[in-house]
Amino acid sequence: MEKKTAAAETAAAETAAAETAAEVVPAEAEAAAAEAPAAAAAPTEATAEAAEVTATDTQYWQNRALAAEAELLCREREAALERGLSSVTFTSQAARRDVVSRIRAARLPLEGGELCGLEGLLSAIKAEDAGAFSDTAPVRFTEPLSGEDPAGGDPSARRRLIMAIRDRAERRAAIAENIDLFK
Repeated sequence: MEKKTAAAETAAAETAAAETAAEVVPAEAEAAAAEAPAAAAAPTEATAEAAEVTATDTQYWQNRALAAEAELLCREREAALERGLSSVTFTSQAARRDVVSRIRAARLPLEGGELCGLEGLLSAIKAEDAGAFSDTAPVRFTEPLSGEDPAGGDPSARRRLIMAIRDRAERRAAIAENIDLFK
């Protein structure tokens, strides 16, 4: 019988504890609910800091996107400029640099991958500085200097002709073919 009484007492104690816990949990929930609007109304330093970091990150990436767009536009302009000048021959590299700098300074609009007004600007520059443009294609040796000697048999003249080749790869190829002139 003592066992039944002890079991009954234990069960009664557990029931009382459960009822107390049931009363405490709603009380804690009510206290937490009362604190929640106050916490939501006043942001903490951590949320303000997080908002500032987010705004800074957003501004950073927006600036990076604008810089990337500007770089892409610059590359497109340079490619269009090179395509536009591909058929034009210049008397020297300095003349080419001068004409390119004038075209860049004009800031021609880019439409459809081409610089609008490039032909008109080139004709105006040609009228102003005709000496910068060449009507003939640049002289290049496309045939090796073997066979008939363009210098008339004079080895020193032939050597000078080879050294006058501007394109480094072509000059080296001509030297390799006529190595006996350079020994």
